[in-house]
This record gives sequence, structure tokens and C-alpha cells, in this order.
Amino acid sequence: MKNLFFAAVAFLMVAGFASCTKTQTTVAEPGMASVMLTLEVNTDMTNDTTANGNFQTQYEFVPAGTTIQFVVDGSDLQLNPVAGKNYEDVIYTADVTSNGMVMIELPATVNPTTVTVRYPDLVLTEITDQFNATTGNMEKVMEEVLYTRSNSTISIWDGATIIREWRY
Repeated sequence: MKNLFFAAVAFLMVAGFASCTKTQTTVAEPGMASVMLTLEVNTDMTNDTTANGNFQTQYEFVPAGTTIQFVVDGSDLQLNPVAGKNYEDVIYTADVTSNGMVMIELPATVNPTTVTVRYPDLVLTEITDQFNATTGNMEKVMEEVLYTRSNSTISIWDGATIIREWRY
């Protein structure tokens, strides 16, 4: 009986040391990256000269309230993405302010992440000078024009501050 008791105690000790304990892990929260864009478009061709008459394009700000999209591949937000898993794109939006600025905080990890920036098409009034042969004067002509800009990419990482100036 003594041997059986000793064997039972020995078995429990070995089982206790050899048992698997599941380590609790928590998913690391991503950090943040700041993105600041200045967006401009040349809608007023009549102001594209300097004080001494030389040509120099003068850009105006993209209209306030224009919504810009920032698209991040969902797998880029994972510290250890699962191979073969189909992660969805995550879309963040920010509006242009009155001074042509777009500011947004995006989640970022220590690894560089590519963000696609999508710009909407803009229909704006373009002002140009046109010579009127009847009057012999230059006249301002205003017409609606479609402005487009291709998507662009930026790279972000935890703690980054990205500053860009882009034009339509």
C-alpha cells in the first residue's frame, strides 16, 4: 500500500510538471502614424503671373469638405498575419480643411505599411483669359472643368509623421 501511495504521489508530481499550461497572449495594439497632406489645384489661370509679368503657376487649395480616403491592407495591421487568410482592406477618411490640409491618425505597426491615398474627381470652375476679337480686349472665361488625380501611396510606421504636398 505504501508503494501504491508513493507511486500515486510520484505520478501526480510528474503529471503536474509535465502538464501543458496554455500561455495567455494578448494581441498587441497597433501604434499610430500621423499623415498631413496639403492639396492644391490650379483653377485660376488669370493669376499665374508674377508682379513683373513672368509666368508662374499659382495654385489654389482643394475645396474644403472634399473627402480623401486612406486604404490599408488589413493584414498589414497584424503583427503576425495568418498565411493564406484573406484580410479585408480597411478604409479611413478625412476631409480637406479650408487651408487645403488633410490630417489623419492611422493605426501603424513597427513594420512599414503601404497606404493607398484615393482622391475624388473634382468638378470646379476654371477661370481663364481669352482674347475677344470683337472688342479687342482680354476677357475672363469661366467654365466647369473635371480635375482628376491618380491614387498615390505613402509608407507609414508606428510613430511616423508623414507630410506631403500634392496637386491635381
